[in-house]
Amino acid sequence: MAPSIPQHDVYSTGDNSYGQLFGKPSIIDNEFVINNGLKTTLKNEKFITQIGAGDDFTAFLTHDNSLFVAGYNASNFIGLDITARKIKKVQNSNYNSYYSSSGTEFIVDEPTVVNTKKFKTETITHLSCGSNHISVVTNRSNIYICGLLGTGFVQLGNDKFPKEYLKSDNNFISMVGSGLNFSVFVVNLRDVYVFSKVPNEYSNTGYWIGQTATSQVFFKPQKTMVYMKKTGFEEDGIIDLACGKNHFIILTDQNEIYGMGSNFEGQLGETAENKYEDRFVKIKLLEPSLRISSIECGALFSAYIAGNKLFMSGSNQYGQLGLGYKTKFMGFTEVMTIYEDFKISCGRNHSIVHLVKSNQVLVSGFNGEAQLGIGTGPNVRTFKLIDMKFDKKIAHILCGRASSIIVTQSGFREMVFKQKLFQVQSNYCKFLDISIRAHH
Repeated sequence: MAPSIPQHDVYSTGDNSYGQLFGKPSIIDNEFVINNGLKTTLKNEKFITQIGAGDDFTAFLTHDNSLFVAGYNASNFIGLDITARKIKKVQNSNYNSYYSSSGTEFIVDEPTVVNTKKFKTETITHLSCGSNHISVVTNRSNIYICGLLGTGFVQLGNDKFPKEYLKSDNNFISMVGSGLNFSVFVVNLRDVYVFSKVPNEYSNTGYWIGQTATSQVFFKPQKTMVYMKKTGFEEDGIIDLACGKNHFIILTDQNEIYGMGSNFEGQLGETAENKYEDRFVKIKLLEPSLRISSIECGALFSAYIAGNKLFMSGSNQYGQLGLGYKTKFMGFTEVMTIYEDFKISCGRNHSIVHLVKSNQVLVSGFNGEAQLGIGTGPNVRTFKLIDMKFDKKIAHILCGRASSIIVTQSGFREMVFKQKLFQVQSNYCKFLDISIRAHH
């Protein structure tokens, strides 16, 4: 997905327990409303080029290379100094008790710029949010990770990331995706590198090891970092990447999807014989003659769009696949046919579909925290059109753990020019709306 065109209005709904939706911590309105906190910060001076969400934080990049974050930030969780004025200490009993029982948490409830010197001198080309960490790539080659390697953003140096992928100026990081305690980097549209850390291990001892890694180590609770490089797509070329909680999938220019990681819920379709796949498996497509336009992952499920059809596989416990009351699909199943261009974003237990021409939104899945934007009430088990008209063209749809964000475009001519310039400067970089994904 390319960087969006200039934006002006941001709508949000769902859980805001840590200010991740830019406002006083609460469960916010039960329908999509214009996010005045974000609008006040940006005014008409900046526009968003990339945006992503983790479990309880949101991050976005503006056209002037500023990285903003908001949400849960204990121990520099999202890269902000905990002594900063905008970080507030609140009683845990009043908010989400997901992280600790210490009685206090640190939150950032308005967009705040990450003040890192490197981000002032290097152009941010990729932004990716995992469940509890952020990965940033600058100048298509330098990797910074916050949340897995201690406090603040830590650069992966020569001792933590093998530099052989940068033997010539023609090599670059083209895609980034993140899940639960891991990030995936696609280099040169061919090689796949994985940086992984197990849950609840936030020491400074992380490092890259070895040349191979099994998913049993990669995704199971081993107290180590894991580095894994996968080649073999030299003839194919990787054109899209999506990450779930404990799995990820890639799309090649040969119209094939490969996956790795957990298949407990069928998120890799019916191809995997083992519960964990420690190497790429080719995913069986329901209608292989249809050209695939995009792929996406939720926490425990996967989706792809081919032709004018949506296919999904994996957990459907809350109706997030839009396929009724069956709780699991071990194999991709056609969800629906839509006779116009559309896009999909997936969260932990809900999904959003953007109808491009109609400029409308369909939702399905868990609605316990009003993340579907249709009021409070029962879960939705087949995709439902929300009763809301957007007066500007939708540019981004995004799912967090229990929240949803819709960003609409503005029409400033100057910003359109800057956006086009930004795309040219980025060369072949691949920008992704983030796959996010959360614990239960």
